[in-house]
Amino acid sequence: MSDDYIYPPPKTLAAGSIVIAYCRDSGGANQGESIGQQERVIRKYCNEHGLTLVQVYTETASGRKTKNRKIFLQMIEDVMRAPKERRPHGLLVWSISRFARNLTQASRHFYTLLDEGLIVHSLTEHFPEGISGYLLFTVAAYTHEKYSEDMGKNIKRATAERVKAGYCNGGQAPKGYKIVKVPAGFRRNGKEREGIKWEIDDELGPLVQLAWEMRAQGKGYTEIIKATGGKVYTNKGSWVSHFRNKSYLGIGKAGDLEIPDHHEPLITWDLWEAVRTVEKERDSQYHHKRIRYPSLLAGLARCAYCNAAMVLHTAKDYRCYVCGKRDRQRGYQDCTQARKVNARKAERVILDAIRNRILSDEFIESWVADIQQQMTNTGELDKEIGKATKALVNVDRSVTRLLELAESTGDIEEIKTRLINHKREKSELEKKIKTLKARCDTEIPQITTEALALVFAEIRAQLDAAIESGDMPTAKKIISQFVEKIELSNKAAIIHYVCPLQFQPKDGKLLAPTESCESGTFVFSEVRALRVSAHRIPLLRDFLFPFSTSAIIPSMILITGSTGFIGRALIRQFSAIGTPVRALIRPSPRTPRLPKGVSVEVAVVSLADTRGLRAALRDVDTIIHLASAENQGSRGSLLATDIQGTANLVEAASDAGVDRFVYLSHIGAGPSSAYPAFKAKGLAEEHIRNGKTPYTILRSSLVYGPEDHFTNNLSRLIRSSVGVFPVPSGGRTVVQPVWVEDLITCILWALERDDTLNQVYELGGSEFFTLQQIVETIMEVTHRKRTLFQISPITLRALTVFLEGMMPNFPISSFWLDYFAVNRTCAVDAMPRIFGLMPARFTYRLDYLIRKPWYQRAWNAVRERIPALRPR
Repeated sequence: MSDDYIYPPPKTLAAGSIVIAYCRDSGGANQGESIGQQERVIRKYCNEHGLTLVQVYTETASGRKTKNRKIFLQMIEDVMRAPKERRPHGLLVWSISRFARNLTQASRHFYTLLDEGLIVHSLTEHFPEGISGYLLFTVAAYTHEKYSEDMGKNIKRATAERVKAGYCNGGQAPKGYKIVKVPAGFRRNGKEREGIKWEIDDELGPLVQLAWEMRAQGKGYTEIIKATGGKVYTNKGSWVSHFRNKSYLGIGKAGDLEIPDHHEPLITWDLWEAVRTVEKERDSQYHHKRIRYPSLLAGLARCAYCNAAMVLHTAKDYRCYVCGKRDRQRGYQDCTQARKVNARKAERVILDAIRNRILSDEFIESWVADIQQQMTNTGELDKEIGKATKALVNVDRSVTRLLELAESTGDIEEIKTRLINHKREKSELEKKIKTLKARCDTEIPQITTEALALVFAEIRAQLDAAIESGDMPTAKKIISQFVEKIELSNKAAIIHYVCPLQFQPKDGKLLAPTESCESGTFVFSEVRALRVSAHRIPLLRDFLFPFSTSAIIPSMILITGSTGFIGRALIRQFSAIGTPVRALIRPSPRTPRLPKGVSVEVAVVSLADTRGLRAALRDVDTIIHLASAENQGSRGSLLATDIQGTANLVEAASDAGVDRFVYLSHIGAGPSSAYPAFKAKGLAEEHIRNGKTPYTILRSSLVYGPEDHFTNNLSRLIRSSVGVFPVPSGGRTVVQPVWVEDLITCILWALERDDTLNQVYELGGSEFFTLQQIVETIMEVTHRKRTLFQISPITLRALTVFLEGMMPNFPISSFWLDYFAVNRTCAVDAMPRIFGLMPARFTYRLDYLIRKPWYQRAWNAVRERIPALRPR
């Protein structure tokens, strides 16, 4: 690109401005807009316009999104973390497409940098200054994303056209084929274009055919490897995908599109169907290895989102079921919604559903009615037989016409596929007619509810005996006789089942699943679905409808420190989304400060009472530990509450089988810290990490909100001071205040993500402030003017200890001073990067500090005491 297309910098980016540059290439070094060219042009550009280029960020990354661009994200982090006086004035990019080809992400990063005072300038695109330039930037980002989408569609279309023309799109050929390059027309410059086709390999082709024929005969992978001499595959696992590959039928693929007669086939459709039948039988959910596996749901549980088999994990004493597809891929790209399911609780609830719902006395009458209806409703059966017979006649006619057409033309290859489909349909119809006629000819048994109750009781007894003795294969064998599959997720389990009885047509005898039966026995085939809806799968509740029953099972979350301002806000949020909460409150003669108008279950237990903690954790799946003695000052004990109390709670959680332990800590916490508050938090974290319960530790900076002990206490002290206000150490300590609602949102999102298990995160706001800047901001909001003077930390701490002993309700404590002893900051993009949440700005959320007039405060107090005056 020539210099004529490069636009000068805006007026706001004057000569002498400090700038950085970002260069990206999604292709290679041979492209016209390669990284080398971009960097050379940008350096020349800065020299011509007098700009000071301090750093160039370069990387090679493709794709529309920025999540995999480490250098780009590092650049954003460097800019946000730098002090304002050291931040660059502008960012130079070759074009907005180099910035990001995604409208959402490009706009988010652009306006974030713009909000921090940076000017993003594109050398090859002209954007006027002001609002119109911002609008044109958004339009350009949309254009680049649209271009990227259209280019992807064109590539897919061109790929499909090449496959339709008989060519392949590169890559390795399937075993048994070899790649042959053939002429495929000419390029625009007149040079000959080469195409790729597959031809049968003279050496491996016959071996692949032999492997398919042996598999159709039911031979195992070991025999096939020996017969082929290991020349095709030596690993048994490779044959699984081999026998599912339709390329051996001569079918070419372009995405989801399948093109028949693309290349010479190695096998016939009859051989394909025979192998598919063998694979289906061997891959049945009743396979002997799955029945013998020491897990109750192995072979029965399927992922509720992708229908893949669920896999049992037993690592770190946490037994859980995981989506098999997600487990094999070791990532989240294939089944993004799947989550881990607590194995112990899932098995308990599903067993409870089978015993007390499927095999319950409540279902007996409905079972009897269904059995009698299936056996006596011959009119409906006759209609089904008539429809199936009519369809069979039409299929026979189509087969006859196709055979006559093949004889007259002499070319059966063109109609081979249609003929195979018709034969398959004919076989299915004949099987269906045979089954329906058997049901019509069956002698109707006389079934009573008493007899059925005895059979159900016998099944329950055998199932209970197998479970108590630990004989999982026997228990699973009993269950698998009438449970077809279980769709399992962390929120629900849907049990698909049929009547747990078999019927012998000869003598009208009903057989339980564990009894021996002759051929001809059939199971009553109406499939029902029992939905067990849950979050983390606790207990069953009630029915919603008869055939697809549902039991709503919300999870129980235990919150310690629920009377604190973060705990109260968290309870209100859980109440708004309908999640039941149990608040753990220490015994006290005072009335607990729980949020008003919110339904919450309360457990009055001390953290020192280990027996009481185990009782409070009954049916609890998640613990959110907020309790601390920091705000109690000299009246509290960090050792008893933060350290030993946390250790007791971790031990009780492990015994109760809690799924997750969420702990709110402080940035700067550590067992070797010189400050008591941070040291206590660090020791508590050690107890949590050494426990057996999966944990998530969130280290936050100073949290502010309408009921906090931070801004409200500072505001109260400023109002009560006369003329002057002391600031420790000159107010140079740097903090990163975080809005309480943002912190609660991060806690809620952390509960929904399995990748946050056993992780420690540091969270802070979007701005850095010194203590003096915070005091000045609060004075500005509350319209108070005070002269700030410096006081040594030792003097302030001694004065605080003295006043705290003299005044029980003194606004600050010695522990509270630890907040300002050290800098408490983290990466400014930590919250957006980890949870995708842009934190609120500190100065925008301080309206709650503005005091209302005295008459309005008096009226609110009266209205609070008289319910009739409250607004409805």
